[in-house]
Amino acid sequence: MKNFLCLSDILKKDNLQVKEINIWNYLIKWGIKQTPGLGSENSDRTKWNDKNYKELKKILDPFIPLIRAGRIDSNIIKEELINIFANWIDNKNAMDIRTGNDIFYKFSLIYRGSHDGISNISFINKCNHRVATLVLIKVLQSNEIFGGYASFGLLGEDISNNFVFSFKEGQTMKIGRAKKERISWREKETYGFRFCESMYMDDRTLYLRKNSYYYENVCKSNTYTIEEIETFIVTK
Repeated sequence: MKNFLCLSDILKKDNLQVKEINIWNYLIKWGIKQTPGLGSENSDRTKWNDKNYKELKKILDPFIPLIRAGRIDSNIIKEELINIFANWIDNKNAMDIRTGNDIFYKFSLIYRGSHDGISNISFINKCNHRVATLVLIKVLQSNEIFGGYASFGLLGEDISNNFVFSFKEGQTMKIGRAKKERISWREKETYGFRFCESMYMDDRTLYLRKNSYYYENVCKSNTYTIEEIETFIVTK
């Protein structure tokens, strides 16, 4: 318990002069030593089973939000979800434990509807860059969060690594990956954002469509009023 509190206090320091990648590596090593059945008893990771990984994750979970690599300036989601998005971007399972060998992603806020205005024009003026982009949407009259990731930007024709998602707090996040590699966009997009017909914004209305030609299903067909929307540029 004493070691737990000491480590927690150290990671909470904003002036900690250690690179995030090194923090991750040391945290993983520490967690392995604290996990029954691992460490010196079982140092060969190729022989670990699902139970071993779940026990290790249980040890590490309280510290993951404290690592600066997992921070995001969002009013919609909690910081620990960033690891899930990073895993999805890397085509990994949502709950995989990330280490110093994994790519470090930075999520930089470029648009917040409550500050910049929730409209097609406001969104287009702030967000239509041809760089990797994450969109988060909170809607009225529902506790469900929606969003999507576009690896070449929201106007990119290559959608092979794109995905959409939905989740409710405390429940498993659903991901719908692109089923096609490319799409031809109209010369000028009039919607705020559009993940084909699967999920798109028209001013304050969010449209969701099941059985999309381009994306796997994550929700039923529905329309919602957008309460908050945030967009992040994703860089390595």
